[in-house]
Order: sequence, then C-alpha cells, then structure tokens
Amino acid sequence: PAPPSQEQLPNGEAPVGLPDQPQSATTEGAGGLTFKGVPYAKIIDEWMRLNGGVPQPGERNTKLFALARDLRYITDFNEQLIERLLPRLDLGDHEVHQIVANAMRCERYGMPRTLRMALKHAGVTTAPTRLTAIGAVDDDDDHDTPPAPPQRLPSLIELLTRHTPDIYKAAVARMVLPALASYMSAVAFRYADNHLHEPTLMACLMGPSSSGKGCIDEPINRVLNRLRERDASERQKLDDWKKEMAKLPAQAEKPARPELCIQEVFPDTTSAGLSRYAADAQPKFLFCKVNELNQFDRLADKFNTFCVAFDYNNRWGATRAMYNSMEASVTLRFNWVAATTIDKGRSWFRRVLTDGPLSRIAFAGLPNQMPGAPIPRYGIYEADFDDMLKPYIDNLERTKGIVIDDQLAQLANELVQHAQEIASDTQSETYWGFAPRAALIAWLQACVIHTAEGGKLSDETRNFALWSFNADIFHKLRFFGDLIEFERKQGEHTPFNLKSIFQHLPNTFTVDDYLALATAYGLNVNRIKAGNVIRNWKTRNKIIQTETGYQKKPV
Repeated sequence: PAPPSQEQLPNGEAPVGLPDQPQSATTEGAGGLTFKGVPYAKIIDEWMRLNGGVPQPGERNTKLFALARDLRYITDFNEQLIERLLPRLDLGDHEVHQIVANAMRCERYGMPRTLRMALKHAGVTTAPTRLTAIGAVDDDDDHDTPPAPPQRLPSLIELLTRHTPDIYKAAVARMVLPALASYMSAVAFRYADNHLHEPTLMACLMGPSSSGKGCIDEPINRVLNRLRERDASERQKLDDWKKEMAKLPAQAEKPARPELCIQEVFPDTTSAGLSRYAADAQPKFLFCKVNELNQFDRLADKFNTFCVAFDYNNRWGATRAMYNSMEASVTLRFNWVAATTIDKGRSWFRRVLTDGPLSRIAFAGLPNQMPGAPIPRYGIYEADFDDMLKPYIDNLERTKGIVIDDQLAQLANELVQHAQEIASDTQSETYWGFAPRAALIAWLQACVIHTAEGGKLSDETRNFALWSFNADIFHKLRFFGDLIEFERKQGEHTPFNLKSIFQHLPNTFTVDDYLALATAYGLNVNRIKAGNVIRNWKTRNKIIQTETGYQKKPV
C-alpha cells in the first residue's frame, strides 16, 4: 500500500524514511516515523521490553496483536499506518494485515497502561493535566486504573476485607454492602432532596474470565450466616406444610399456609415467587446472590423489577385470574449481588442502557492480572470472626424509623456537589445520566456503615462514600460509556472519553471559544445552550465576566 499522507499521521508528522519492503527485525518496520518527536521504533522497542522482549515463534501472532491494539492510541486509529509500523517477525503480509484488522475491532477503553509506560520510558512528553470522572489526573497516570480505596477503611469494612487479597479488596468492600443492608427493616433515611430512602442496594461485579470474581463469596457468606440460620427454620416449616398438603386427598380441607419470613431467595425465583416471599417478609428485605446475571432471566420483567425495588415506597406484585393462584401487591424490598464477565454484562444490559436500571445498580470491576502473576492468597478466618461481626449486625437490626442525622445530611450535600462539579466541567450527558443516583447509592452505603457502627459517621466512612461514588462512576463509564454514546449519536462507534471542557478552555475565553471546543468534543450545542452553561459557571463562581468575554477565577 502507498505510504500514509501527512494528514493521516498524528501530530502532523510527515513520513520519513518509510521502508519500501517490510522488515523482519523487531522495530525496523517503523522506519524514521516519529510520534511527538520520538521515533516509533523506540516506542515499539520499549513496548517489547515491557512485555517480555521480542516474541518468539509460537507467540508472534498474540504479541503483535497486542502491540497493534495498543498502537491505535498513538496513530489516530489509522489501520494502514499501524500495518506499516508493525514489525513483521518473518510473518507474511496477509497474516500481518489480518492481525491488524482484528486489533482494530477491539473495544476501546482508553490508552492501556503498558503503552503509557512505553511512552514514558521512550521519552514522549506527556499531555497537560485533564479532568476525568475520578478527578484531576495527569496523562502520565493510568486513567484505566480505577480510583484506589482510602488507606483507612471504616471498621466494619476493614473487618470484612481483612482476609481478602489486596487486589480484590476494593471490590469486596463495596459488594458486601447489599447483604449488610438486608438486615435493616422499617428504617428510612432522609436524603438531600428531602425524600426518604430505604437502604436498597443492588451491586454487580464485572471482570475478565478467571479474574477472581469469587473473592466476594466468603465475605458475603459470613455476613449472611445469621440470616441463613433463621431462614433454615422457616424453610423447614414450609417444607413440612408442603409434605402435609401432598398427603391430603384432593377434596380434604387444606391447612393454612404457615406465616413465614424467608429473606434469601434463590436465583431461579420467578416473579410470582418473589411476590410471595416479599409479602411474607414485610417489612424486611429479600436478598439474592447470583453467579451470573442470566440467572435473573426467570423474572418476567427483571429490569422493571430492579427499578421498582430501588424506588422508595413502591408497589409491586402479581395479579392472577385463577382463584387458587397467588395474588399480591406489596412494597418490594430486594437487595442483590451479581458477578459476571465484562462481555456478558455489556450484552445483558445492552437493551436498557439509558432506561434506568444501570443508574440504580452499583458496579465494581476487577483488574486484569499479568500472565504469570503470583496467585492471590486469602487469609484464614478466625474462630471468633462471627462474634466480631455480631455487634455490627445487631446495630443494623436494632435501628428503626426515620433516621435524620446532620452529619449524614452534610455528606449527602457533599456528594451531590461533587457530582455537580464534574458534570458542570465536562458537560457530559452520559456522566450526568449516572451521577445523581450514584451519589445516592454511595450515600446509602454510608448510611448502612453509619448505622452498623453505632450511629457515628467517621471520617473513614465519609471518605469511603466519596471513593465509592467515584469508583461506581468510573466502572459505569468504563463498561457502558461507549455503548451509550454510540446509542445516543447512532453513528460511528467511538470510545467514550470524559473530557473537561472548562479545564481546556483558555483562561480568558468567549462564547465562540466554548462553542468551538464543545463542537470538537462532539457535543450538540448552540448559543442558547452555551449561555446556560456559562451562566451556571458564573453562579458557581468559576468565572467572572470581562469586557471581552469571560475569565476563569484562580483556584
């Protein structure tokens, strides 16, 4: 193929010394082309060094595929250019072409950490600081890495993660909360908007295959021990009644169904069964843990069920025509935890990306582990672990009524303001579609911890809530941001990237400057919308008006 034109290369670099024939050496195929003044050959050499050196026969296709996938981020996703840059390693042109074509079809989640490290070691100058969903970070940092949890966790979370390997602690810390919240009943908290909310928490852990999603199992099992003991006696009563019913003749008078309270429902529960269990358990929560999201498929309208359960004082149930069919209309209190792979999760939620379920569910992720990484080792639970957990669960079960707490109210306002600040700076509809409920979820998590720890809101709990909000938003944007953007624009698939328009404006700017930058970022804007945004910034004391336009206020 002909060499790429100057317009096709990133940063306007002209192709220099592009070889006429593919080379077999590791980096000779990059010729004299440069990225930000640094030869691609040097960047590729560093990438190879960081990824185990020059690939040998048997691993060439896999290694070149990974390299081609990473090179997309410094070649403007130019397939022809990547094919020219990619080392041949004695592979044929057709094979290399197929490797690049396959790499171009991979999902785009942002520049990979290995490429960032290669750029750094090769001497590529980093870009200015930018704002993301987790705050201001330098481009030299790995923005594919989720925000790290606080060094000091609330005492309850510290206890439940003490035997969890460090690589999994962030996921476990947030995934245990729906199980804990299921011990609360007849209690509600007043949020920043003065609406009441019960501790309804639904959470989904997503990670690569064989990445350790079972890390949440034992901590959740420990939390549920007391609840399951109670359920066991209730299930025995139900089994005894069913056996007695089976023995009686068809015309015999049937004994009434016993009063029951079974809180943990199994993954194969139908909508009718969920209605029955919810009616029995009032006003307590039902809880379910599923190993794969598709286990929820027996629910007739699973996504609507999740939405209804999240909303306070809802009414939900089943209406039947047959006289002997179960009919119920109840307040659905339903907490759950699920685990799934990233591909399955994206596919499962794909039809409801903007319909509400995603924003009502807390998401967490697990990192990819490098090949050959040491096996994570779990701790051994002490014989008295349940005794250490007991006071926290006692507090959860003891608390009743409407909880109004000044510290919780202040935390709610802090979370809302934090979400508004990022939304104002980025003007991202996708971010703002998630942020309000993510703030509410993080606040409810803090309410659960606050209650379990005796009604005290510690600094550790406050920091945990802010981190949990940031982590939730990070994973929602990582897993679903590009799908939502694609659905909204209904155009060419593009990666989701949360950019701060405000930060990238010059210190002194005009409405035209804002319109040009917003348009470049792909936003649908006009002068009316621009005026609304600028007035919002003025109200938030971020800018002042000048004779020629607007000026940013110093931070």
